[in-house]
Amino acid sequence: MATIAAPLLLAYDVCTAQRLRRVHGVAARARLDGQKSAHETALAGMRLENTLAAMRFYLDEDSDRLLLIRLDGRQPVEQFGQAPAFADPGLLMVIA
Repeated sequence: MATIAAPLLLAYDVCTAQRLRRVHGVAARARLDGQKSAHETALAGMRLENTLAAMRFYLDEDSDRLLLIRLDGRQPVEQFGQAPAFADPGLLMVIA
């Protein structure tokens, strides 16, 4: 039986340009379409494990950070600025 992928927000703080490019590449492959600076993704099972393994490989545990937040689709959507209205009311925008 397949595991249902939970919506997640993936954010990182990387100290060197080379590691930043590599970590961004991993995040970009995992993200849903449309995100540029904070990556919304839906991962489960082996895809989640592989993404986290790649992040662990590229990140320096002593100087870099990775934050993975499970999003709750039951929460209302908040929008600010010039962004167009979301077509899917199940999305959650996080402003930090």
